[in-house]
Amino acid sequence: MDGRERLFRDDVAYLTPLSGPVLCQSYLLCVRAGKPLIYDAYAVNQMILAHRLPEDTLLGKLRGHEYAVVQISDVRQAAYPGEQTMPNRFVHFPDAVFDVLDQEYVLDRVGISGRFYRPKG
Repeated sequence: MDGRERLFRDDVAYLTPLSGPVLCQSYLLCVRAGKPLIYDAYAVNQMILAHRLPEDTLLGKLRGHEYAVVQISDVRQAAYPGEQTMPNRFVHFPDAVFDVLDQEYVLDRVGISGRFYRPKG
C-alpha cells in the first residue's frame, strides 16, 4: 500500500504546479492537487447518452485546448478468468473523446491515476 500511496503522490506532484483548467476523471486527484472540480465525467457522459447535452460541447472544448491536462483513469484488468471488469475502453467518456485526444493531445504521463494528456503545440 505504501508504494501505491507514493505513486499517487507522484501524480499529485505532477498535476499541482500546472496552470489552467484540468479535466480530472479522478476527483481525489484534483482535490489533492488543489485543482477545482470543474468536470463530472459520469454526469456529462450520461447527459450526452441521453441527448441532453450535445457531444460537440465537450469535443469543442478539447479541440480548443481549453484544458491544460486531461486525466483519464485506466481500466483495471481482470485478476482471474471470468471476473467482471469495465469495458476495454475507458469509462465515462464517449468514444469520440479518444479520437480528439489522438488528434489534439499528446500522452504526457502514465501514472497510477491513469493517463495524462497535454495539448499539442
